[in-house]
Amino acid sequence: RKNGVVRKDYLDFLRELRKSKDSPYGELALHPEIQTKTRTEIETVQGKYQGELSYQVLAECEYLDNVVFESLRRNPIILYMSRICTEEYKFSSARGPGTGKEVIIEKGTQIFIPVYGIHRDSHYYPDPDRFDPLRFIEEEKAARPK
Repeated sequence: RKNGVVRKDYLDFLRELRKSKDSPYGELALHPEIQTKTRTEIETVQGKYQGELSYQVLAECEYLDNVVFESLRRNPIILYMSRICTEEYKFSSARGPGTGKEVIIEKGTQIFIPVYGIHRDSHYYPDPDRFDPLRFIEEEKAARPK
């Protein structure tokens, strides 16, 4: 802090994370019941393997998977994905079928998929601002619009 210059260190980083409700780390802190359920699941599965934390233990933690997926949905590491269309694709415009408007994406066209927008769309994720790991149980995933 010499000359009024502040160089942030790791502890400053952790303090800022704690304050941020939009951080995946903050999600568990804001939802102690989810944190407790996740920890209990890990400890229970770990107990089957003499307390060892291994790939096998993590692979058996289904609720932990749901928490990770929900964290990534709320805080995606990318905002969009880029893809190349592999064959011509035709669909009706946003105005709906029968409007006479048809959109054609030609083979080889680069398209951008708005990951962040899809993850925050209430059509796919009701109440999208709520942190809810149960969105990723099999029944919920199967019921989600395609």
